[in-house]
Amino acid sequence: MSYEYIIPALFLIFSNLLKTGFITKKGIWATFYDFISGLPADLTFVTVSLVLISPVVALKEHIFAAIFLLILAGLQLCFVYKGQLKLLDNNELGQSFVVLFLNMIITLIAFFVLYSLGI
Repeated sequence: MSYEYIIPALFLIFSNLLKTGFITKKGIWATFYDFISGLPADLTFVTVSLVLISPVVALKEHIFAAIFLLILAGLQLCFVYKGQLKLLDNNELGQSFVVLFLNMIITLIAFFVLYSLGI
């Protein structure tokens, strides 16, 4: 993996950091937790772009992987991340951490798919 694959992830992290810093009206630690909470789902969306910009995207399994990763990222955002924020809003911090851990595992699975494709 070369540096051109890292650039989309860095721009996404920077964008997420700015968005969280400007929108959140909470304290510093709550803002940091919001940033960390949104990062796994955002990085799963980055895997879709990494598959699409890879030089071997014409292969059928890469197209299917991009579709799978896009669906995975959407489900992760709609159900896992949203559920985690609802738990946090209901002051269930322990359960929110468990869901954050699940969120991170889903992102690791997405990057494992990239690794198994040779991207």
